[in-house]
Amino acid sequence: MKTLTFGLVGEKGSGKTTFTEVLKEEFGEKNVLVLSSGDILRALLKKMGRQETDENAQDLYLELRKKRGEAFLAEEIGKQIERNIGTYPCIVWDGVRKPWDFRTIRICGGISICITADERKRWLRRRRGKRGKAGERGLTWEQFRKEEEKETEQDIKRIGKNCDFCFKNNDRTRDFKKLIKKFLKEENFAQE
Repeated sequence: MKTLTFGLVGEKGSGKTTFTEVLKEEFGEKNVLVLSSGDILRALLKKMGRQETDENAQDLYLELRKKRGEAFLAEEIGKQIERNIGTYPCIVWDGVRKPWDFRTIRICGGISICITADERKRWLRRRRGKRGKAGERGLTWEQFRKEEEKETEQDIKRIGKNCDFCFKNNDRTRDFKKLIKKFLKEENFAQE
């Protein structure tokens, strides 16, 4: 079985989850493996008995990076990708954020996808809490800006410039989904 591997690069609220939803619609829910650095960190937080928040995950990432090296999460996700090639028709790394993440997706033969959206659009999406975490409802502009300045968010735009494909997602969700479906079909990534 051939496996398509996608690495999604984009800031919070840009549309990575929507892209993944379309892949699940196209390939079938059980045929898409979604990997995320955040999921790995939240699982570690849970094991440690710490609250599973984005802030704690970012702090844990910085702690572990000092102990295990900058690329420790990329290495772990790379191993998971390699273990699952041929098992799933589609693997998605939701949240390629660092240069070593980008290198890992390349080494694994993945297709890099950059998804961007205007800052205010992303804030409003997150504030509404429709797709994001429930704790983001009511997110203030100041809170949003503070999160945008965190170290874990700083390489995304630069990495995005090197992606295989880029999408600007400033429209309605249904329009973005149509665009993704068209892309999958035109690039022969769609399921037959």
